[in-house]
Amino acid sequence: MGWFAEIQAILKAAAGQLTNSSHVSPPGSVDTREPYFTKNFHRVTHARGLTEADARDVYYHGSVIKQNMMSKKYNGYEIGIYYFVDGHTGRTIITSVWKRDRC
Repeated sequence: MGWFAEIQAILKAAAGQLTNSSHVSPPGSVDTREPYFTKNFHRVTHARGLTEADARDVYYHGSVIKQNMMSKKYNGYEIGIYYFVDGHTGRTIITSVWKRDRC
C-alpha cells in the first residue's frame, strides 16, 4: 500500500469517527439508545388508546417529575411514563404509561 492510500484510509477512519457514521452495534448486542417496552406497557397502552410513539415523545421531549417518572403536557391533556434504567445493559425500560386531562 502506497503512502497516498494509507493517508486516504486514515482520513476515512477519522471522518467516520467524527460523524459517527461508522457506528455499528456488534451482532447480539443491545442498542441502549432506544427504550424497551414491557408487556405491561403494551397492555396499558392498548387499554388507554396510546402508542409507543406517544411514550417515546415523552421520553425524548418530556420533563422529569420525580425519580423514574416523566411527563409531557400537550394542549388539553398530559401523558406520563414510568421507567427505569437496567443496571446490566444500561437500557431504558418503560414499564407503564398514563394520560390525564388538564384543567
